[in-house]
Amino acid sequence: MRDLNFFEPYIEKRSFKFDKVLILYILLFFTIIGVVAYSVYNYFTIRKLESDIDYRTGISQNSKTIKKVNEIKMLEDELTVFREEVTKIKGLDEIIESKDVIDDELLRLVENKMPEDMFLTTFSVYDGEIQIIGISKDKYAIAEFAKGLSSIEEYNEVFISNISQIEDYYNFNLNIALKDVSNGGNEPEE
Repeated sequence: MRDLNFFEPYIEKRSFKFDKVLILYILLFFTIIGVVAYSVYNYFTIRKLESDIDYRTGISQNSKTIKKVNEIKMLEDELTVFREEVTKIKGLDEIIESKDVIDDELLRLVENKMPEDMFLTTFSVYDGEIQIIGISKDKYAIAEFAKGLSSIEEYNEVFISNISQIEDYYNFNLNIALKDVSNGGNEPEE
């Protein structure tokens, strides 16, 4: 028979043994769980992306969507043409401004040369000539105005073409030829 020793658990040291097979089974179990979970996650992600692709394909092949896309393309083409035309217009505007003979300063000079009792009714510019039509109280003011305008350097020739009296006033036509205008202003620009 065997003797019972109540102090044996305290005397002997317990040793904990790792069971290698058990650890391998636990690792295998977690690996299989991880692979299955990752596969399920990928499956649902792929299904979601496929449904998203189907939805977007349906939208892109819808006749209303195609019609709107074509309309937008036409508007983009029109916008491109419009931008090109605006660029051309800006270029032409710069050319016109560079060749502009009549500017604000020249108009102020005309205004400064006008006598007090004179009124201009028409001021037109065509082919390098200015035509001024106005009303004055006397002929002397018209002659003084024409003389003052002939002193402006930009004017080549000042000519009073017509003076007529209506009641107490004189109507007059004044023609001015401008300098630095070649070929009647009709030269084509490229």
